[in-house]
Amino acid sequence: MKLAVVFLRAGKLDEAQVLFEGILKDTGQAYRAATLAHLGVVAIRRGDREEAFRIARLLEDADGSLSFPRSAGWEDLHADPILEPLWDSPPFVEVPRPGGSRR
Repeated sequence: MKLAVVFLRAGKLDEAQVLFEGILKDTGQAYRAATLAHLGVVAIRRGDREEAFRIARLLEDADGSLSFPRSAGWEDLHADPILEPLWDSPPFVEVPRPGGSRR
């Protein structure tokens, strides 16, 4: 997973996607939420809102809140200017902020 995250942060989206999809296939439920969330970031960075929201729906809990792993660095998403167009979208607002708070 670490190499995939490095590729993602470096903007090597194709490489990151291949690794994340392999992780999702090979690990089953163990890293499902973290891997799907990373794939959602890949989609967002590509400008593929439809795919990003499809993945967000996969991460929704029964009550409609998003299930993001707290230790995966998702808090950084609220400061990433690439993601600014999503900052006010209802599913994105549910992503934990620094300190675990939500908007």
